[in-house]
Amino acid sequence: MSRQPPQWNPGIPIREFVFAQAGALIRRFFFEMHRVARLDNADAIHDLRVSIRRLHQFLRLFRQFFPRSGRKQIRRELSALMAQAARVRNCDIALELLQRAKLGPDSPSAGLLKEERSRESRRLQARLKGQQRQGTLRRWRSRLGF
Repeated sequence: MSRQPPQWNPGIPIREFVFAQAGALIRRFFFEMHRVARLDNADAIHDLRVSIRRLHQFLRLFRQFFPRSGRKQIRRELSALMAQAARVRNCDIALELLQRAKLGPDSPSAGLLKEERSRESRRLQARLKGQQRQGTLRRWRSRLGF
């Protein structure tokens, strides 16, 4: 699936364009967050990490449009989520590598990795549920000034 880059219309102020793109990236992050809560599979975790990375980089690139304290707090939250999602994703990748190496799903290594993935996934789910309960979407929009 190829993604079309957003097109800037010279007729609108750059600030409006940046805020619109920030809103779209935040909505995408929340969509992926809810998707992980429902599916919890390797593809959903990967897509969540991509959405975190894009939003994180966007806030860094367009930092002059957002209040410093709000932007930094959101980036810290995103970094913590990314670290937790990475622990789950690393288990997924390791399990794929074991499968390619023709080690069966019943092997001791696969069993340990599945246990670790399950533990890390529960931690990620708890963190995501905390984000959902705290009204994070509204709080982030307020912190970013739009």
